[in-house]
Amino acid sequence: MTQSIAVETGFKTSTIDTEDKACEILQPIMDTAYEKWPKGNDSFGDFLMVLDVKARQVVAIGKLNQQVCNGGFVQWRDNGYDEKPEFLLQALEAVGTDAAKKALDLVEQALGIDTEVDDEDEDPEYEYDMIQQAFEPLDDSFYEVNERLLCDTANWVLCSGVVNS
Repeated sequence: MTQSIAVETGFKTSTIDTEDKACEILQPIMDTAYEKWPKGNDSFGDFLMVLDVKARQVVAIGKLNQQVCNGGFVQWRDNGYDEKPEFLLQALEAVGTDAAKKALDLVEQALGIDTEVDDEDEDPEYEYDMIQQAFEPLDDSFYEVNERLLCDTANWVLCSGVVNS
C-alpha cells in the first residue's frame, strides 16, 4: 500500500503525492528515452550521452530507483547503471530535496564500496556475500526515502519545465 506524501520543494508544493502518480510522470519520459538507446550497444553510459540533460537526469534517477528497489545497490552496480555516475549525482543535486540529498549520500557511499571479486580466491562466493552485506545498510536507508524521492523528482520535472504538465 502506497502512503500519501506531501512534497515541499524549492519550486512549489507538489500535487504529486504518491509513488503511482510520480511514475505516471516519470515512466513516459524514461520510455521515450529508451527509444534512443543505440542498437547493439549495452553501455548505459553511452546511452546517457545521447539524451538531453533533462531526460538524462530523469533516467539516471529512475534507473537508480528501479535497480535498488529490485536488488539493492549491488544490483545497480553489477548491472552497470553506476556508469557515468556524475549524471546521477548532478540529477540528485538538481532535485535538491531532503530525499534527493539522502539518496546522493547513499549513492556516493555505494560508489565507494569495492565490488571486485577475486575469482582466484579460495571462496569467491564468500567474498561476494561480504560485498552484499556492505550494501545492505545503504539499501535499507534508500528504501526509507525512495518513494519521497520519486515524488520529489516528479514535482521537479513538472516545475522545472522538463515536460509540459
